[in-house]
Amino acid sequence: MSSIIAPNADKKLSYEGFECVFEYMEPNFRFHLAQKLPAIRSIEKAFPLQISKLSFSRTGFTINDTEYCLGVICEAREGPTPEKLKWENERGGFDMDVDEYGFEDPFEEFQLTSGDILVKKWFARRPKSLELVEKSVEKYEKELWDLEDEKSELEASIKKRESIREAAAKNQKDLPEGRNARNKRIWKERRIIQLDNTITDTKRRLDNERVELAYHRLERNELPSPLDIYIQLTRTSPDGTVYTERVQYNKWFNEARRYLTTKFLGNRVLAPKVKTLRFWAEHYQSLVIPLPNKLKLDVEEFETCGDISDVLERVETILEHPKRPFARLKSGNLELKDVQHPKVRSAGVLILSYVGINVDWVQLCSALPNKKIVIDHDQTMFSTQYGELVQNIIDKKATLGTCYQIYSHEDKARRVLKDVGRRFENAVVGERLVSIPLPYLLQLDVSHGRNEDPQLPYRDWFVKMEVVQTN
Repeated sequence: MSSIIAPNADKKLSYEGFECVFEYMEPNFRFHLAQKLPAIRSIEKAFPLQISKLSFSRTGFTINDTEYCLGVICEAREGPTPEKLKWENERGGFDMDVDEYGFEDPFEEFQLTSGDILVKKWFARRPKSLELVEKSVEKYEKELWDLEDEKSELEASIKKRESIREAAAKNQKDLPEGRNARNKRIWKERRIIQLDNTITDTKRRLDNERVELAYHRLERNELPSPLDIYIQLTRTSPDGTVYTERVQYNKWFNEARRYLTTKFLGNRVLAPKVKTLRFWAEHYQSLVIPLPNKLKLDVEEFETCGDISDVLERVETILEHPKRPFARLKSGNLELKDVQHPKVRSAGVLILSYVGINVDWVQLCSALPNKKIVIDHDQTMFSTQYGELVQNIIDKKATLGTCYQIYSHEDKARRVLKDVGRRFENAVVGERLVSIPLPYLLQLDVSHGRNEDPQLPYRDWFVKMEVVQTN
């Protein structure tokens, strides 16, 4: 019988042992471990970091499925915190700087410094002036007066009618309620319920505006701030566990974002390997990404929006291999002027997302040399353009492996297949496949099917155009 050798708890893990462990450790756990054990931080920075997905937003970033978000939290020192501030706090805090009175202060948002990447610029939100808030308070006060006056009149009318009926009952007189009278009474009762809801909402809005007005007057008179303000880090794990940490708000919001990014990704001996890097701004939002100085990333796939050509130029400065083509490039708002950019033309798979309504799909795809193009939803694409794209593939003498995949709705996808079958006389038409013969023992297969890709959830069906070998 073989003996069992007990592990030596006093034996320290060797440098080679650390290397073996760190190389295969999940990145977020690795960061957490390094924060808990300061002695291994420099060692952790020395070993390669492998990330499946690194996504940046206005408030922070997501590494794999763990989200790190920063926000500016405002809480009243005395009394209740205003509803507007409470709402922002519950969301994780403001996603931009605020002044000491809790008013948004977006004017430093585009003061770019070395390492910043501007993805998308939008009009800065400007706080309301004291005069506008005063007018808003007056408006809500008048609305509240009118609503309560209308409610009082309706209640008095109903009460008067009830008094008449009660008096008739005491005199033993029957006063039947006619249909019109009954309908009017029901309408008044329902209107009172509506007014109660509207009054409650108007009071809430008025209270918020009055608090904001009071804060404006404090600011105008240079009186002390009534708020405690913090920067809050919210870390959300894949299982939904939320961890928060607060520090005093004593630096610009973008500086705090840069500090957080540097803490995780900066000062590394080797460039972190990132399968998918994503810079994406929500609709009607700006996005500036403050990155550590001299940051380099070994990126396989890239997703971005905004002015594509400008973003790609800026991104090349942080790429470990700037000349290497992306295996996959997802682009929002790609325009015809962007198709000449080397990174666009060399992408192994080019995904087009949110292309504008004024873009000519056929012209755009004609100018692209990429063999694999995905259009993730066809909201701005006409059914007739599918047939034109098929003709474009034929005219370009596309080679084996050329593939366009367009995500659509089922009824539109089925209609497109029928239209393509009718358009090309030499096509072999089946229920879910249309094959068009091409030279050199090739054929262009046009088919449709159900979308089962969770990364492309916008449409439930797809149309596929692919050059294959003749059977």
